[in-house]
Amino acid sequence: MERSEALKGVRYARPEGDFLLYGHVWEPTAVMLGEAAYPPLESVLEAIRVSNARLVYLAPKELPEIDGAYVAANVFVLGAAFGNTRLGEVLSAHEMIEVVQARWPHRAKHNAAAFDAGLRVRGTS
Repeated sequence: MERSEALKGVRYARPEGDFLLYGHVWEPTAVMLGEAAYPPLESVLEAIRVSNARLVYLAPKELPEIDGAYVAANVFVLGAAFGNTRLGEVLSAHEMIEVVQARWPHRAKHNAAAFDAGLRVRGTS
């Protein structure tokens, strides 16, 4: 989940459930226009910790490059969800990447690399 959205969603976090936070800053329009403040990372992390959810933080610098370009962040985070949460106990990572590759065949190589990098990255708590 993106930082500002995490503050909206943390109230739904289940104690001891998994909470995956991707630290990318995606400023909403109100923030870009100077009408609202963007939440500092530490306040978002603290809100998640207070919820007693198991925090998995992915720093944006973990997003890898392939062929000189960053991989798709959404597929990378999907892979990280499989590799760092209990999602992999419910669904097969192998089947998920097959679905992603079938849906976007023109990006199959890049999406497979993004998903695999996500599977291998270890988020911090």
